[in-house]
Amino acid sequence: MGGCFFGNAVRLLGGSDYNRRQISHWAQENGFDGVVWTGLDSNFAEKTGKAFDSENAVWYLAELGRRDAAAYFRAVEYIQNAPYNVQTPVRTAISTALENGDLPRAEHPP
Repeated sequence: MGGCFFGNAVRLLGGSDYNRRQISHWAQENGFDGVVWTGLDSNFAEKTGKAFDSENAVWYLAELGRRDAAAYFRAVEYIQNAPYNVQTPVRTAISTALENGDLPRAEHPP
């Protein structure tokens, strides 16, 4: 699933009207002529047995850190290096957990 936006034409494969409007508005506001995105279904519940939400995302990242330090480092690095304007409840919760010391900083790869 995913979609693309070119000029005033939006083609959305799956997803919602709300997402289409938000992406279209974002692209126009930021001066982009086109946007392509993925909209993959989550497998979080299938893999963890937990619903995907901010609290469980922090829990999963902590568990990942206990199991695989290199994977944890890559995950935290990915989250920290995302563009600043990409703000989501999950990113906010993970950033807060890192700042509060609830998750260890991943400053150097193991």
